[in-house]
Amino acid sequence: MAATVTKEKSIEDIVKGALRLEQIKKQDGEIQPCPTFVLPEFQRDYQWTHELTLDLFDSIFRDVYIGSIVMGKPSFDISVRPIDLRKRSRGLKGKKPKPFELMVEDLDNHDETIFMILDGQQRVTSLVRALTASDTNDHTYFIAKKASDRPPLEHEIEDFSKYLHEFSSDESEDMMSIELSHVWDAMRGVVDLTEKEELCKPLFESEYYNSLTDTEKENET
Repeated sequence: MAATVTKEKSIEDIVKGALRLEQIKKQDGEIQPCPTFVLPEFQRDYQWTHELTLDLFDSIFRDVYIGSIVMGKPSFDISVRPIDLRKRSRGLKGKKPKPFELMVEDLDNHDETIFMILDGQQRVTSLVRALTASDTNDHTYFIAKKASDRPPLEHEIEDFSKYLHEFSSDESEDMMSIELSHVWDAMRGVVDLTEKEELCKPLFESEYYNSLTDTEKENET
């Protein structure tokens, strides 16, 4: 394995890398789809409960150190697999991600670098699963403090911890709830940031929002 170097990556970079598929041309001419970030097959399976995912996001938003993610470039042929994005329903349902052989000679002719996650599988997988909850069922909500307990909403928020009550797998009936997968959809252009009705649709349809007075609704949007 080649030497590792320290490099900062945002959550957005990590999630995109885990979801992006490269098309690797093998020596026999076959095309092998391969995520930019893969797992060595010898690693244990994904085991985190969703409660641990909620704790992870709570630590991130409160600027608590969550440890480093260690990755390496393959320097020898190795069996790898994608991260586990099976739907959760009293456990993960369906077949596990299928492993495949990653050949160094194939990577030598590929422009983009493929990385193996050596340490941090549970954290990386949890991040991706929460932001793709429509597929994984790992719904993760940012529950904001009640308006009386937090500062007024700002156009650009630098410290989200001032607004955070908790992270939850369910919407709150009496507090603003923002699902992280909806935020991810907005970041990648699936939801139009310039269209208020589209951007705020989950809020407008929530039980919490519809219990507010007109003035309170205006303050929340």
